Amino acid sequence: MKDTITRRGVKKQKRLMNDTMKNLHKKFMDEGNSASYPLFCRLRPFWVLPAMEKDRQTCLCAVHANFGFVANAMKSVGLIDCSDPNVLVARSMCKSDNLKCAYSECSHCKQTGVQLCRTPEETQVQFWQWEKATKTYLRDDILKEAKVMTKVLKSMSEADVVQEFLSRMQLFKKHCFVLQQQAKAFRESKENVKDDECIVHVDFSENFNCRFHAEIQAVHFGGSHQQASLHTVVLHTANKPPVSCCTVSANLNHGPIGIWAHLKPVLSFIREQYPAVRHLLFWSDGPSSQYKQKGNFFRLCSDPFLAGFSAVSWNYFESSHGKGAVDGIGATVKRTADACVRQGHDTDTPVKLFQVVGPRLQSVKMWYIDEEDFKQSELMPSEIPVLKGTREIHQINSVQSGIIAHRKLSCFCNHLASRAHATVLQHLITLK
Repeated sequence: MKDTITRRGVKKQKRLMNDTMKNLHKKFMDEGNSASYPLFCRLRPFWVLPAMEKDRQTCLCAVHANFGFVANAMKSVGLIDCSDPNVLVARSMCKSDNLKCAYSECSHCKQTGVQLCRTPEETQVQFWQWEKATKTYLRDDILKEAKVMTKVLKSMSEADVVQEFLSRMQLFKKHCFVLQQQAKAFRESKENVKDDECIVHVDFSENFNCRFHAEIQAVHFGGSHQQASLHTVVLHTANKPPVSCCTVSANLNHGPIGIWAHLKPVLSFIREQYPAVRHLLFWSDGPSSQYKQKGNFFRLCSDPFLAGFSAVSWNYFESSHGKGAVDGIGATVKRTADACVRQGHDTDTPVKLFQVVGPRLQSVKMWYIDEEDFKQSELMPSEIPVLKGTREIHQINSVQSGIIAHRKLSCFCNHLASRAHATVLQHLITLK
């Protein structure tokens, strides 16, 4: 969402109304002011807008949100003078780009606390937190449990809130450091891509609900709609414009089997269109159920080599901060599909979605993934070794089939084929 709005050459920060114009006019009148409702509406500044559904923030980072809740609570009771997370992190570190400072290993700022405006008291402070909870539900007369995220109102004494803040600061500054370093590494990898390299930025889009142009009531309100899985890809190569790709499937598997079934035609496309490319540099977010797990580690050090590539690197953005061009591809495909439905076309199945949208999107290369491709992708060992510390890893390299090397942060200081230097070789893991 754009944060600014420009009209007649005047650019202003966008502001959202937290009430209706009727209620705001009533409050205006209750304060002793005088203006008719039509005049009040006409005088509304152009940068003050009513809140729309699109203005909702639905992809917030849990680490940022929870830290912000605590910081806002401390500022509201006068314990600190600033609640800006970036300012607070800068105050707690010698250098924002220093790894030791971020990981609390620096002797100078390791014990740095927060500068309080006053002494904490026993007064209770309330603040919100996003936390995992267990939800029970009944299905087929069987009681089952599921993990859900809930927003919980917590209450602590001011002294305990300060300790909670210091504890979260240790996690937050590390989170911000990794976020910045991975974003920087991604920019540098695109700017310095070599002739024999291809950057493959990937992500699963939210499943698309297939629809008819005209539906009977039982279909519209029932569970008759099929879903289509969309896997979006952006390819970056040397001296050529990026290529946008999207694969469509009726199979909703987003694990390693689904990932490499969707990537199969993309790898073939790279081999055909860019014959000089021998090294693949993948970039994605790091969900443990999809890209960042042992099954995908095994596939990334086997499938690319079978496809004819000689080296592969898989890099992960920091948790909850992997948005990019691939999300725009998914939005474009869905927006085009919605337009086709409004124009009288049915996209009631994933196949029809591909057949209707594909010819209309000249800027996005699309493939349909059959169920047979998923069956071929199921061939995996029954036992794959667990890679300890997976959550801390943000780069996996492989220059030999069946062997991977990992790093906490992405590094592109050397050519991919020779990147397994001494600090990485000690972490070699063989997957057989």
